[in-house]
Amino acid sequence: MPKKATDELIPDTSSLSKAVVATSHQPQSASRLTGVQAMLLSAFCFALMNLCVRLLPRIPAHEAVFFRALGMTLIGSALLWQAKMAPLGKDHRSLVLRSIFGMMGLTSYFYTLKAMPLASAVTLQYLSPVFSTVLAIKMLGEPVALRRWGYFTLCLAGVVMVKGFDTRIALPMLGLSLFSAFCSGIAYNHVRSMRGREHPYVILFYFSGLNLLLMAPYTLTHWVMPVGMEWLWLGLMGLLTHLAQLLLTLALQSEKMAVVAPFNYTGLLYALLFGWIFFGETIGPLALGGMALIVLGVLLGGRK
Repeated sequence: MPKKATDELIPDTSSLSKAVVATSHQPQSASRLTGVQAMLLSAFCFALMNLCVRLLPRIPAHEAVFFRALGMTLIGSALLWQAKMAPLGKDHRSLVLRSIFGMMGLTSYFYTLKAMPLASAVTLQYLSPVFSTVLAIKMLGEPVALRRWGYFTLCLAGVVMVKGFDTRIALPMLGLSLFSAFCSGIAYNHVRSMRGREHPYVILFYFSGLNLLLMAPYTLTHWVMPVGMEWLWLGLMGLLTHLAQLLLTLALQSEKMAVVAPFNYTGLLYALLFGWIFFGETIGPLALGGMALIVLGVLLGGRK
């Protein structure tokens, strides 16, 4: 890859991390970032993380998850130490289940990022709020309004269009994408069940730390040594993930869900752009229509 294109992928994260730390300890009136700004930056950081994964074709998905967890654990440990907080939390059952399902969802997602067009993999992952809402009926006792089932049907139609009109998406990869979104939906509900009882720093540390422990045995016995620029992409992946998670938490704590949630879908625009620029990927108009149906269904389903 040309050096110019490579340099453009490396954001100046020093000022951004300072802003995130500042906003997490200041009242809203003194925040440097609004909820909308934080969500836009979060989507951009997640998009760059996805790009880092695609720029690592030699590195297996499980090893990428391991390095991501390593980076998040190191950063999370520093934040907990700075805040003088105990790392293990109180609701151990929810923390463990959130971490396990989050790990399965993330690992599956990384596999799809490597095997599918970037925009398609990202769009199918956006189905996780649908699974989260449906699963909340049982997990959290939250009913689902009848109109939301109609919106979810739009999402299903979009999945059929994306798969049916894009021959690059193999059926097993489609199934893996849906499994990833399903696991993420379970993980999100466990996060919601801990609202007000566990600090976001603890939840993120538990998630990354447990991922690191669970992935280490298999990763270390199936090790692929990174070389050259791969070390940079792996390091950036861990840093960008943690920044994205912190910014997402800030956004959700600063504004109502209905205000900030739509801006998360700017990630699809980045995925389309990055896929075209770096990998020469193009998406047909009918598949694009399917992506639009998925995003529309999720947005409408998330309205109160």
